Amino acid sequence: MNADWNRTDDGYAGNGIVGESRVRVLVSSYTDFDKLAHLPKGNEGQGIRCFTLDYEKKELRDEKLVSTFANPNPAFMRMDNDRLYVVNERIDENGIVSAFKVLPSGGLKLLKQLDAAGKSTCYVHKDRLSNFCLIVNYWDATVSVAKLDKDGSPVEITSVHRRPGFDYCSRHCPDRAEHLAHRQGWSHTHCVVPSPDDKFFFVPDLGEDKIHQFELNRDNGELRFVASTQVEEGHGPRHFIFHSDGKRTPTKPKTPF
Repeated sequence: MNADWNRTDDGYAGNGIVGESRVRVLVSSYTDFDKLAHLPKGNEGQGIRCFTLDYEKKELRDEKLVSTFANPNPAFMRMDNDRLYVVNERIDENGIVSAFKVLPSGGLKLLKQLDAAGKSTCYVHKDRLSNFCLIVNYWDATVSVAKLDKDGSPVEITSVHRRPGFDYCSRHCPDRAEHLAHRQGWSHTHCVVPSPDDKFFFVPDLGEDKIHQFELNRDNGELRFVASTQVEEGHGPRHFIFHSDGKRTPTKPKTPF
């Protein structure tokens, strides 16, 4: 068995090669809808499950539940070699970032968990050039940086940037009903994307209709705000990628409920 793990997007992590035509895939699922900022459809899940994707048979086989440690609501997952970073979405208290070692069997060994310094933690990015990861919290518009130790475990928050949405949440304590009625009522940071040259990091903000630009000091983990770019009013940017030419950035607007 050859475990060769690479990253994929949107809550999926793969692929641990188990044969020429089969790969393992890790899939996260929401486990407690009541703690989410939105109202998803379908049924609640159990946590992180391992599947086998068989290309020849064109089937995806559910193997096993591999972790509940990131519950409730393990959301976005990021692979870095044999390390898996998972964040969980909840609006009742701060989220966490969990670091796992991916085992050859497809199982997960929990290494460390760290407070994400914000609520409804929805994105994590491992910096390619340093031992830091950037964490995005949706509910209270907070972007934090975590230092990683030698085995890839998050050990401390080194920097926190808070948008005006943090102050609004602190003063008014909005609930989910208010959020659903006024999705752009306050700042909502949604993901973090490095520039092609890794000099900057960009964070789309659904509430402010902006994309914020940051620099990371790779010596001490300090995150410095650089500037913001205004997008079309009501666009509500959530995600974006750089075009292959390294210059253009199509964005994904907010999804109506």
